[in-house]
Amino acid sequence: MSQQHQQKHPTIIKRNQLFKPSNQKRKKKPPKHPINEAKNITDTLLRTKSLMRQQLEQTHAVTEVIQNDGSLLNETKTEHLGLGGVVAGAKGALSSLKAQDNREVVLFYAAVGFYALVAFYVVW
Repeated sequence: MSQQHQQKHPTIIKRNQLFKPSNQKRKKKPPKHPINEAKNITDTLLRTKSLMRQQLEQTHAVTEVIQNDGSLLNETKTEHLGLGGVVAGAKGALSSLKAQDNREVVLFYAAVGFYALVAFYVVW
């Protein structure tokens, strides 16, 4: 490749470097002593136990919150059901008020009509 071509396309250089065979051989790690490995495993298990304890505590806290919310919802439901009778009574009172209002409107127009007939009779 030419020098100008490589300067225009730096990704080609990086790609070539990535796919270039490695001259280094991988070194094997020396075997670890079984006591050190056992200690690492024990440490890992202790960390896992600690994380599990934390998760259990969080789960317990969430469960308590859910129980509190459930009891609050039950109280609200009970209160709402108790208000059902009040709402039904208010509907009945409202419908009787509307009926009374309609009777008064009819009576008002009848009175106006009667007044107009009397005024027409007097004038005629």
